[in-house]
Amino acid sequence: MTAAAVRRSARRLAYSPPEHRLLGLLLVGGYLLQLALRVVISVGRDGPTNLADETGYLANARVMSGGVAGELSMAAFYRGGYSLLLLPAYWLGEGPRSDYQYALATNALLSSLVFPLVYVLLTRVFRVPVHTALVAAFLAALYPPLVVTTQFAWAESLLPVLVLLVTITLAGVVTASQPRAAVGWAIACGSCAGALYTTHGRTAPMVVLLVVLLLALALLRHDLAVSAVAGAVATVAVTLAGQALNNWLSARSWGQHHDSDLQRVLDNARDLGSLENVAALGLGQYWYLFVATFGLIVLGLVYLGTCLLPSDPLARRLRLGWAASRDTAGAPVVGVYLAGSAIGLTVLVGLFLRPPLRPDHLVYGRYVEILIPPLLALGLVRLWTTPIRRLAAELGVGTAVALAAGLTVMWYRGGLITRGPVNWYTVLALPPLAQAREQIRPLAATLVALAGAAVLLVVTRRSPMWAALALVGVLVANSIALRVVLVEARDHAIYGTQPVALSKVAGLNSGQDVSYDIAAYTPIGLYSYQWQLDHARFVLFDSRRDPVPRTEWVIAGLDWPQARTVGARRVWVHPAYRQALWRLPQPGTM
Repeated sequence: MTAAAVRRSARRLAYSPPEHRLLGLLLVGGYLLQLALRVVISVGRDGPTNLADETGYLANARVMSGGVAGELSMAAFYRGGYSLLLLPAYWLGEGPRSDYQYALATNALLSSLVFPLVYVLLTRVFRVPVHTALVAAFLAALYPPLVVTTQFAWAESLLPVLVLLVTITLAGVVTASQPRAAVGWAIACGSCAGALYTTHGRTAPMVVLLVVLLLALALLRHDLAVSAVAGAVATVAVTLAGQALNNWLSARSWGQHHDSDLQRVLDNARDLGSLENVAALGLGQYWYLFVATFGLIVLGLVYLGTCLLPSDPLARRLRLGWAASRDTAGAPVVGVYLAGSAIGLTVLVGLFLRPPLRPDHLVYGRYVEILIPPLLALGLVRLWTTPIRRLAAELGVGTAVALAAGLTVMWYRGGLITRGPVNWYTVLALPPLAQAREQIRPLAATLVALAGAAVLLVVTRRSPMWAALALVGVLVANSIALRVVLVEARDHAIYGTQPVALSKVAGLNSGQDVSYDIAAYTPIGLYSYQWQLDHARFVLFDSRRDPVPRTEWVIAGLDWPQARTVGARRVWVHPAYRQALWRLPQPGTM
């Protein structure tokens, strides 16, 4: 029997059958608790509130299920990877609101997978003890933005799951004991990476990094040459298949849509003047993650650093030993991937948001946040396993950097960060009770984070169990606060202000064409109404220069200037957004 086989046998014998059953019950029970939280906070939701993102993803699913295409030529393109998973929601649903509830349930099922996947990553890749990994994974899956984004029909519920699958399968490639197994892991890894790009274009740096890592492994470890090439081929194949799907969807709901976002990133990348923006927004993102995790992101990054630069002198001399040793290769290669992905996403934000136009652009957390679950879990593991003096030193350095970053973003762009309006959907992890209704308060958020970090450090030293329970309470409370303060308020503002649901208007058959006047455009009018009239085909016109449309129904402003000339009747009004539904007399009617 080989040494590797002996080690595998020892690991199998390390746990008795009762312990295996208990572990299985804990994983299933933890998943169900995560699922229950996400399902419970979705009760009472009326429809999409993050527009036009949700309408784009929902329209994709509607088209793929054989429904009517959307009218999204004025919106950014939303890719179809996530929408594929919404197809069962459309098959089971009986109307827009029912479809949406099933979509939120799909989100809950997907997002809750973060708990078992982080557990697998910690135990299989980073060799964290089982009980420590269970608690760390459970807490990481309670990260408030991860929970709250299940309330929106957008890709944020899927992306963290795909990231974890990529990291786990990547580790499987370099640790596999048989060539055939390594090939299987590589194909799975490449497929997940291709799915990432099919789901959202922001993941391009992560996909490129993975292909580079696979090709590097093929050069450094001859036993992985075949599997690494197979992984790269799988990445390209799934990416191309996904691009074909996205092109098809774009042609149906967006028309001849050009990826202006990609062009802007490429243009800014060629301009050295972008470096200042990349640096400033990079610091802003670090500040945001520091505040969002009570400083635990610092410990997670340090943990990754210890994997890349081990303390053992022999390992340091070997340098690339991780690329030659199968048994110890998993954690370092995953560390390279996570660290490189964080850098890539941070740079992408700096290039994309040049110049920043809103306060949340300066501390834009939405892109890099898909990497938070594994980093937060590793930070918790380090918190529980490292002497307090070392932790205090690491957190002290991290805090100093966070303070410098906070001062930088407060100064950058003439103090833009303290001026509204703010899109809270991109900075969900900021302490909800430390912010004004329309403003980010960097000082208040920093003080809350520092106080939380200090309390967490002290209580953990005295009682790790009570510290973990308290953190559960804080994370869940923040999620509920965001649901009530942000999501519910937005829900009411859109749907609670309608005198009667648009789809219930007498005589309006949602299968008819509906013209929409872009002279009276609001995101609610164009994108929310499209979702409510899910069988209607929307046709755009501009009353400032176009003739009166020939459709029976027109959505326009409260004082549509063309209404009087054609004898149109206003049959429904949404005063909060100054939108009205007009009915035109049809030939042969009085």
